Amino acid sequence: MDCISFAVDLWNAQTPAKQTFYFKDELVYTEDHVLVKNLFFFNISNLVTSRQLRKYFAKFGNVARLQILEAKGTASKPRSGYVCFHNPRHAAKALQRKVHYVNGCRLSVRPSDSWHQPDAQDLTRYPANMQPPKGNHSKAETIPIMRLNDDCLEHIVRMLALADRIHFARSCIRFRNVYQNVSPTLEKFVNFHTFESMTVWDVRDFFKLSGRHVQHIEGIMPERHCKHVCEFLGKYCINLQSMRVMANKLTSTSMSKMFAKLKSLESVELRGCALSNDGLLAMGHLKKLKKIDLAHNDRLTGENMDRFPRCVETLILTNCSGILAEKLAVACKALTQLKELHLKSVPRCFRELVVEKCCESLEVLATNCGSREYAEYQYVGQLPSLKKLILHSYPTDTLPTRLITGLAEHKSMQLEYFESRGSNCINAPMLLDIGKLGALRTLYLPNNNEITDQSLESLYSLQNLEEINLKYSINITDNGILRLILACAKLHVLHLNDCVQITDQLLKDIILKLKLAQNTPRTLPIKLTVTGTSVNYQTLHHPEVAAKKIIDVTLTLPSAGTCSFNMHDLFNIDPDDYNFDSDNSFDTEFEDEDDFLSDDSDPHFDFF
Repeated sequence: MDCISFAVDLWNAQTPAKQTFYFKDELVYTEDHVLVKNLFFFNISNLVTSRQLRKYFAKFGNVARLQILEAKGTASKPRSGYVCFHNPRHAAKALQRKVHYVNGCRLSVRPSDSWHQPDAQDLTRYPANMQPPKGNHSKAETIPIMRLNDDCLEHIVRMLALADRIHFARSCIRFRNVYQNVSPTLEKFVNFHTFESMTVWDVRDFFKLSGRHVQHIEGIMPERHCKHVCEFLGKYCINLQSMRVMANKLTSTSMSKMFAKLKSLESVELRGCALSNDGLLAMGHLKKLKKIDLAHNDRLTGENMDRFPRCVETLILTNCSGILAEKLAVACKALTQLKELHLKSVPRCFRELVVEKCCESLEVLATNCGSREYAEYQYVGQLPSLKKLILHSYPTDTLPTRLITGLAEHKSMQLEYFESRGSNCINAPMLLDIGKLGALRTLYLPNNNEITDQSLESLYSLQNLEEINLKYSINITDNGILRLILACAKLHVLHLNDCVQITDQLLKDIILKLKLAQNTPRTLPIKLTVTGTSVNYQTLHHPEVAAKKIIDVTLTLPSAGTCSFNMHDLFNIDPDDYNFDSDNSFDTEFEDEDDFLSDDSDPHFDFF
């Protein structure tokens, strides 16, 4: 089991499902401690009539009202509805029965949500300028907190946890107005984990009161709230700009609800969410969407991606192993403004992209490759606008020769960024071709034993090079790095972590040589990261090093602290990381009651 799937399992183990109602003294209460009189039923066969349902529930007590909810165009699908009892004991009696059959057909029954219960003090039904009944108002004036002015109350609200803020706002009209005054500055950024300790009613009221102020939301939705959060997001977060969801299974229905009104959305990340092709259609109307990250969704084939908004500039499909080359080509051709494409662990399709002229504007490509010389690789260098290339390779696999030579042939004066993520995937002949990429500004070649002082000479021709990463390259020395710095006049950022032969002498030599070459224009200071090298920490206190005028050295000492981590940090994943397991079970037509029309579908239900 990899670390990500372990983290998901651990997360779920720490957040068990919570019972949403309980029995007490022959009565039933919701998780918000609201007395239950109204019940929600679902999975009703079309063979069951309203009269039969009323007759059935009348066995438990006096039925005040019963309503079946039917969505348009779904006559063949099971239905849902609600029943209201005058006496809460009758509702409790119905809930005591675990299994319900009407006309030989089974149906499911649970309490209606807290805000649909008659005893719930849902103040949102009152206009903001309307006061509660006089009896309640006069009683409220005797409470000490009511004597505080609004400035004091706002200060109190800022100190409360989110759930407590919602309870505060629900208390009375004045408190709600106070909460809404401070909400725009408090609720711009939200992590889904915040909802873990909140009830569905709390979550609903948060989105109703503050949803329009939320600009960024991210994390793992609590499993028990997932479908409600999707619905509330799409209904109330009309100004949301970015969304990042991790490891939540999102059905097509959830996707449709979630993106319903997110017309300001610019960036969406749905990683490891077991997405289906049909679910992608929910994003077609988002006309401001620039970035779509669908990493680790291996059920996707590329179908319906051509229906994405034409304004999309970044598409991340890392570890979407089900992608088909021909469908991806169709999608890329439709996305005429696409500038960045991540295809790590996606079947190779570069020939289609080039021949069909599907990526005319593509500037950034991330992909994986092995040592086998697939013909596909020669087309990478022929992508007309390519400026940045990130290559992933498996351990011990060298990069394909034809890919590197193709870059040298077609992109010598265009490619500005080259990164190789792998172990020992570069050899000396490849460095000769990389040295021909004269436009390179950034070069990442970490963890390569083949890189030596002598092979670095191939890079002396890179006169535009500004940054290089040679981490874990154990065969380079102080002399090799010094000569590289002197040869590449614009080079001023070097990552040398764990290059074990790098010593204090390098720092002294750089200072000495650059002092002697003061008339040569170059960017100073030279920034060096040398953690894990043989550089002595005490050297950083030398006056000329500490001044940071010629060199700026970063050396982090090993931490003596214990191994600890934050659960959320495990999901802060690079878009091209390997090994993300998700729940790949397929959507069912109806998984639970949240797939049906809810009580909210009836605008009159609250007023019964």
